[in-house]
Amino acid sequence: GPALGFAPLREWIAQWQGVQANQVLNGNGSLELVEFLCRYMLQPGDVVFTESPSYDRAITLFRRHQADIVGIPLEPDGPNMGALETALKKRAPKFFYIIADFQNPSGATCSAAKRKRIVELAEQYNFIILEDAPYRLLRYRGADEPTLFQLAPHRTLHMSSFTKLIA
Repeated sequence: GPALGFAPLREWIAQWQGVQANQVLNGNGSLELVEFLCRYMLQPGDVVFTESPSYDRAITLFRRHQADIVGIPLEPDGPNMGALETALKKRAPKFFYIIADFQNPSGATCSAAKRKRIVELAEQYNFIILEDAPYRLLRYRGADEPTLFQLAPHRTLHMSSFTKLIA
């Protein structure tokens, strides 16, 4: 099919997410989108931040593209902000890969305060937030936090997946 994906599906997703259709890229799962991003953005030796622990297959792709991966320790309410700020003072990443809702493998959900601080740091240090949100719609209790994309659409690439919903 077309490189950007099936147009009617892109238009439906755009309407659902409140964006323009030209802001939607369909892929065969989020890993294909991560691969596209790595090919477009990364050069060998570029830094990528991830939560620690994080999704092993995404880390495998970053390694395949010879990125220097910096793990930011995870707490029950999201990344350890002190560790994130210390790492940023050493070297800013091209992007920070984060699963803010029901993180894989820990299950942690990033608090609103930490989401806002991550956005502030992305602005300050000029990096992209790669928000992987395959589990976001699987909330059974509690209130939704805003997505990082909602807080900083100009700074965030938001990915989701239908496979978790279907499963």
